[in-house]
Amino acid sequence: MKYFFFLASLGVVLALSFFVSRDVVAPTQIPPQTHEDREGMKKNTLMIHTTTVELELARTKDERARGLMDRTTLGENSGMLFLFDTKGVQSFWNERTLLPLDVIWIDGNVVVGISSLPPITDGLKIINSTVPVDRVLEVNRGWSVLHNINVGDTVTYSLDQN
Repeated sequence: MKYFFFLASLGVVLALSFFVSRDVVAPTQIPPQTHEDREGMKKNTLMIHTTTVELELARTKDERARGLMDRTTLGENSGMLFLFDTKGVQSFWNERTLLPLDVIWIDGNVVVGISSLPPITDGLKIINSTVPVDRVLEVNRGWSVLHNINVGDTVTYSLDQN
């Protein structure tokens, strides 16, 4: 029995070290985002099917680490698009995330996966893309079903290049 607990503990330590080693900023190092901080983020759009989403972009390491932490509302057709310099299996967690979210995994301009991320009040959860992606869209939970978003759908962007 001790051997089982040792192996289970070792597995948890290895999993956490992998996650932490991915250059993730600890949530205690990230100050709460103010309204003024959000105003400075560029507003952009994307379209899947006939539905347009107003976006906030998360391009930098700090913007991606902060994401939608501490938010209590998100507009019906609003979301945050996380842009990565290179494709990779991306990991997201719900630390300080107060909203239930749909996480749409995007490779270039194609939806390759859709996951659900609960609010932190439901307990800590880590989700990963199943394939390498370079973009991830977070929207309100249920948005994907409401707008019939599926794997294989094409995404078109109107992004400010600054």
